[in-house]
Amino acid sequence: MFYGCVPVIIANHYDLPFADILDWKHFSVIVATLDIPLLKKILRGITQQEYLVLQSNVLKVREHFQWHVSPIHFDAFYMVMYELWVRRSSLRLQ
Repeated sequence: MFYGCVPVIIANHYDLPFADILDWKHFSVIVATLDIPLLKKILRGITQQEYLVLQSNVLKVREHFQWHVSPIHFDAFYMVMYELWVRRSSLRLQ
């Protein structure tokens, strides 16, 4: 992601990092494990325009996945802390 690569997630019901905050469908390709035989077809079916949109979105969110020695606003440390706060808050509401 750091270099602008669009992630391809091959999994069923995988809890992606920061899924409560970021919508992975906007910057990755998610493929069910049953669709692995169709992977090549699925990836080739993505138009250049769709890929450029995904890649543009990757560039927007990549800072949230970077770790620094000293935390920087909106880096991975802050995202983890925020996600923990969101999950804790939702547990209190239930």
